[in-house]
Amino acid sequence: MRAQGAGSRPEELERLRVRFGVWLAAGGHPNLAALSADPVRLDGLLADYGQCLWSSDESQGTFAETLNAVRHKYAHLQYQLKGAWQVRTAWQHLEPGTSRAPFPPVLLCALVAACLLWGSPWVEFAVCIALCFEGALRPGELLSLARVDVRFPAESGSADGSLYIILRHTKTSQTRGARWQHVRIQSPRLVRMLWSQLGRRAGSDYVFAYDGTPSARAARLTAMLASALRELGVPYGSANGYVLSSLRAGAITTLYQRCGDLQRVRWYGRWDSLRSMEHYVQELPQATVFAALSSATREQLAALARLLPQLVRRAALDQEPPPFV
Repeated sequence: MRAQGAGSRPEELERLRVRFGVWLAAGGHPNLAALSADPVRLDGLLADYGQCLWSSDESQGTFAETLNAVRHKYAHLQYQLKGAWQVRTAWQHLEPGTSRAPFPPVLLCALVAACLLWGSPWVEFAVCIALCFEGALRPGELLSLARVDVRFPAESGSADGSLYIILRHTKTSQTRGARWQHVRIQSPRLVRMLWSQLGRRAGSDYVFAYDGTPSARAARLTAMLASALRELGVPYGSANGYVLSSLRAGAITTLYQRCGDLQRVRWYGRWDSLRSMEHYVQELPQATVFAALSSATREQLAALARLLPQLVRRAALDQEPPPFV
């Protein structure tokens, strides 16, 4: 159901169906329920609706979600809307979307260092964003992580000191990927930070421990990132700044720049295929957000980043986890 656009947002899907129904009525067409018995005609009308949305400067996501909404309501239409989906594909080719500006490592280190200076609750936030970057996690993957999903060497049997993050709710696992995926963390500093912060928590506790509904927790994490970046003089926002998904973008970009191995990057980013990540890797290095910062701001960020090892020790986040024996 999640792969078909259902899941946790039935109100949004119903709103899109109603909107499509209004368009049908304005054109003198039968309603959606009646058209569901005539898939060929419905397919043609949905294709026309997609063209209408395109001409009105709507987003391709709105059209795709409308198709999902119709398909979810009438399951027998699962494979009978090929013309409408071809319009969606053509739209993607004309307007492939945008990638988030990647977090450069120096900005990540500066941000983590600043959060450690500010103390609780920023210490937990610092550990979360460091994990998000190092593991190339999507924001939703971070928010769903519980302590039981963080496997330290003694808990996983890893003899090389690596830590494993078990991802139970990933984007690709909802479609064709493995049901559960994992991330391997090899940074000794981050392993110590995670143990210091999470080692003695209950297994059911979230890694980002803010209480509330999923939407409230997501809003809290977003607000903290926005506040922290603005305090450092760095813009927040998807248009000309950084957002939570910039952490994953930064991790992917950094790895590719260091190794140049697309297969390794694909595995690290948990993509189904090389093709699905091609434009992502090609476009990210072109982001100009960091270059647009003043030289004084970039120098201050670099100076703050150099303080990170000292601040990790001061915050008592350098405790060694028990080894695998």
